[in-house]
Amino acid sequence: MVGDRYAGEWPREQFRNKGIRYEVADLPKVDLYRELLLGDIIKRMPSAAFNKFVETHVQAYLDGKAPPAAIQSAVMNIADDYVAGKDIAVKAGDYIALQNQFRK
Repeated sequence: MVGDRYAGEWPREQFRNKGIRYEVADLPKVDLYRELLLGDIIKRMPSAAFNKFVETHVQAYLDGKAPPAAIQSAVMNIADDYVAGKDIAVKAGDYIALQNQFRK
């Protein structure tokens, strides 16, 4: 088994006591997740069509038109960041909702 250094030696000792070899990974868990997730994000940036889809719905919302219910909170969150002059941060759930609506 390969794992990180969480909780020190105790977990490794417990595995050894059961006859299971526990090796420590080269990277801590957070770095493994970062590499896995961000690597995919960097390789798979949203398409221009998806970005245009989001932009169109955000602009319509800013112009007073309600977005579809399935993406309403996502559009409102993006618009709020935009109006406040903040960097736009899309939460995972909002991104999934937007992708699902875009694919319909």
